[in-house]
Amino acid sequence: MAVPAYDANGNLVAEQQPTGTDTYTWGYENELLTVFEPDGTLVTMTYDGDLKRRKRAEGAGWTTYLWDREQVLMELNKTGTTTVRYTQAPRGYGDMISQRRSSASTYWHFDAIGSMRFLTAADQSKAINYVYDAFGITRSVSGTTTNRFRYIGKLGYYLEPALGCYYLRRRYYVHWLGRFLSKDPIRRGGENAYGYVRNAPTRGVDPSGQIPLWPWDPGYPPPPGGGGAPWTVPCEVKCAPLLALGPVPGAIWYAECVWGCKHGPWPPGFELKGLHDWCDVDCERWENRCILGMGLATLACVAGCKTLAKYGEVALAACEIACGVGGLAAAHECTKLASECRGHMAQCDKCGPG
Repeated sequence: MAVPAYDANGNLVAEQQPTGTDTYTWGYENELLTVFEPDGTLVTMTYDGDLKRRKRAEGAGWTTYLWDREQVLMELNKTGTTTVRYTQAPRGYGDMISQRRSSASTYWHFDAIGSMRFLTAADQSKAINYVYDAFGITRSVSGTTTNRFRYIGKLGYYLEPALGCYYLRRRYYVHWLGRFLSKDPIRRGGENAYGYVRNAPTRGVDPSGQIPLWPWDPGYPPPPGGGGAPWTVPCEVKCAPLLALGPVPGAIWYAECVWGCKHGPWPPGFELKGLHDWCDVDCERWENRCILGMGLATLACVAGCKTLAKYGEVALAACEIACGVGGLAAAHECTKLASECRGHMAQCDKCGPG
């Protein structure tokens, strides 16, 4: 079998199939534009400015997709008639609830990681059943109901029928190979730019096609409205011990810690005790940010000590010394956690090429 061919950006442009060669063309933003199949079928994709797929054309027919942020709400044919309407919970990715197609509604039922196991009709009878392996290959299916949201369908993985792979918003995931057709555009998925969730499909998902999400990730599953889960409540509790440093330095360090909680994703202070749980952290960037934040907090702490001058030079000096000691301790903590981060990332990379 011929070796797959890639362009200069690492996009797959030719791949040998049992019946011939599939050829692909790509756009300026590394978005898949066309697929030419061995039987002469040409599939064309059109995207909007956010690189969401808006139209898919195949032969004389085409499908237009109507989006609401990260959700596909409807599919329309070339005459503008709605062919299927989807209902989802108000979350960043998913949760898919039902589809209405050909005047009939069916309802999804998902497993723990988000793969659709069966559809039920309005009378609660099972319309179709699926069983998958870890990477999404369908091992068994019973029933014939049309359904595009199968493997991790809860989060919007859309089965592309002509290509036999899943559309994950930014990229296409080839489940029978356990990898993407193109490179990760922001390099957040590990050393292997084509890899899928670091070869850990029973633990991670990648609904954006760019950034894997893990069960310990505050953004997994994404909360209503998208984005990551709020850090504020648990972080305010974890930052509370800083108040023991005293009324002035304690308040300043606490405020710095809580600010970090709100502006993460790797906030300074006590919240970073969980840094080693992540497998997708720029350790150098975080260390620089952490030390800078702690330095600014130290300066603010020293400035705040001026309010104690009325109690005498001894009180002022004690406050400034406390600020300095706290700043050095915080910088040391930043360096120590960054070192742990680098060690953990090295272990992450040993888990597999993805």
